[in-house]
This record gives sequence, structure tokens and C-alpha cells, in this order.
Amino acid sequence: MCCLARLYDYYGLVEVLCRKRNLGRALEVVDELWRTRNVPSLLIARNTLVEGLRRSARIDEPLEVMERMLEEGMIPDIVIFNCLLQDLCNLGRTEEADNLRLLSLSKGLELDGMAYFGGWVFKRREKESVKVVVDEMLDRGFIPDLLATYNRLVDG
Repeated sequence: MCCLARLYDYYGLVEVLCRKRNLGRALEVVDELWRTRNVPSLLIARNTLVEGLRRSARIDEPLEVMERMLEEGMIPDIVIFNCLLQDLCNLGRTEEADNLRLLSLSKGLELDGMAYFGGWVFKRREKESVKVVVDEMLDRGFIPDLLATYNRLVDG
């Protein structure tokens, strides 16, 4: 456990710790900030931590931080969210990627095209999954080119 001054912006500290690959310490700092909720840029510090963890090929820790953020109503950066989805898919953990996508939708994260084309549907190769995603995209107003989208999902 660490002792942190109140109302100090710790984003820079978390960024430096991640850059220097001192991820255990960065995780400890963010956990303490999370517990005390005493910083102006807690969301930025959490996003920075998720990115630092995933860049070091640690997938379970950033997934846990992302899920915790969403559960507490903190909307993550969409780029970092999409990168984490892609990491899960690249590791063949498509079920977890889909669960994270569904959790994010239920908590109000506005998904973009990358969240849908990031890979989880392609890896699963289930026609029913493709249909569900196309229907969801239509419901959310993603209609740039429906035929091309459908063909990409089916051929993926």
C-alpha cells in the first residue's frame, strides 16, 4: 500500500511507471487512487494503466481493470477498449471479447466500427454471431454500406 497526497494529479506518475515497465507499482498506485478516489484524472490514469499492461502482453490484468471500470460506470477510451478487444481475439479468447463488448454496451460505451470489426466475430466464424452483430450494427445506426459489411463479416 502506498500513501498518496490528496488532489494531486497522478496521471503523469502512472504514465512514467508504465513506460519504465514498472507495472506492478503502476497498478498499486492506480488501485490506491481508485480506493480513495482523490485525483482529478483517475479515468486517464486507469486508461494509461490498461494500455501499459496490454502493451507488455499482460492480458488478464488490463481486462480486469477494464471490467472494473465499466462496472463502476467509468467509460474507457474507445481506442484502448478496441485494442484490448483485438488482443483478446488474437489470443483466441473471443468469448471474453464478446462478453466485454456486451458489458460495455450495457454501461453506455458508444462502440465504433472497430469494436465490431476488431476480430471477435471473425475468429468465431459462426453465422449466427454474424447475424447478431449485423442486426446490432443496424440498430445502432451503422449503415455505411450494409452489403459490404455483411460480406466482410461472412467472408472474415
